[in-house]
Amino acid sequence: MFVWFFFLISISFLLMLYNNPKTKKKAFYALLFFLIYFSAFRDGLGQDYSNYLFMMSLVAENGFSYLSEPAFALLALVVDKTFLSPVLFFLLTSIIIVFGICTYIFDDNNNNIVASMLVFCLMPTLFFNTFNVVRQFVATGIFLYSLRYVYQHQFFKYAGLIIIASLFHISAILLIPIYFLLYKKRPIYVYMILAALLYFVSVNLEGLLQYAGVFDARYGVYVSTEEKMGNSIMILLYNILAILLLLKRQNLTDNYHIVTMNMFVLLVVVSDLSFVNFYFFRLSVYFLPSFCIVFPLVVKQYIRFKNWSFFIPATLSLYLFISFILVNNNNPKICPSKILMPQTLVDGYYDYNRYYNRLDVDY
Repeated sequence: MFVWFFFLISISFLLMLYNNPKTKKKAFYALLFFLIYFSAFRDGLGQDYSNYLFMMSLVAENGFSYLSEPAFALLALVVDKTFLSPVLFFLLTSIIIVFGICTYIFDDNNNNIVASMLVFCLMPTLFFNTFNVVRQFVATGIFLYSLRYVYQHQFFKYAGLIIIASLFHISAILLIPIYFLLYKKRPIYVYMILAALLYFVSVNLEGLLQYAGVFDARYGVYVSTEEKMGNSIMILLYNILAILLLLKRQNLTDNYHIVTMNMFVLLVVVSDLSFVNFYFFRLSVYFLPSFCIVFPLVVKQYIRFKNWSFFIPATLSLYLFISFILVNNNNPKICPSKILMPQTLVDGYYDYNRYYNRLDVDY
């Protein structure tokens, strides 16, 4: 538990320094370094940690033929063919994830950067989530970095980066047509048509994938799973914020906030559809960071009291953070109590074989 309260105090201190113009730039790089180190070097990393280690061992034995995502296979081969340990894989992925998300949040058009970062760091569905859905969050980091080309209406540069993202997680390829939904405001009926179309896809997804010939054991497990969404207060909050945001959409004039609004609407739609088909919950990962921007933005639009756009998101995020830590404190896969040293990057300094006992690989 001490590790996580150290995390909370450190993040708060660095964000205070970021608010000071004299220390702003240094605080930004310090925050970037801290988040990357904490992500890459926490012992066990997350629920999927043993699965990633197991997959890396299979890639080492079978080469690029084992996985359809060659970038993941390449990183695994680097780990296998050098004196470096699997910690290197999580370091490299953490750099891409944290850098991509921070370039999105620390945009000059975002007037609520500190509140947005607190939401990202403390909300269990955000920074904590990056420890588990690692490959997909790498693709998300690249997607968020590529948004600069959506703002500038440069489709081919955007598509090129998305293709690179798909080398880490094949589902990212679906983000290419998303470009045409992001770059400008749409009438309400467009969002309604989109929701209806995605609902049709959600209830017929298994048949559509089989028809397309891409339904296999690797990705079909997400579609055919009997896992269901439980009641989610967060999804309810998404829906409320989306309604309030759309009612004030005439106030959004710059490309950054227009793209963020469209991303958030997509987050709401696919999150709602996850109750119909759980696979859509995985697709929502790509749009989750938009919540960091929208939450303080909506509060600021409706509540004019000074600093409430910071106070409300920060208070709710802090409450959920502390509750999450207290509830999961005894689960080392969710709340590890140890941070690794840099030398664990070198093979032999870290006993990662203790995680190989779990062979139910989750793709």
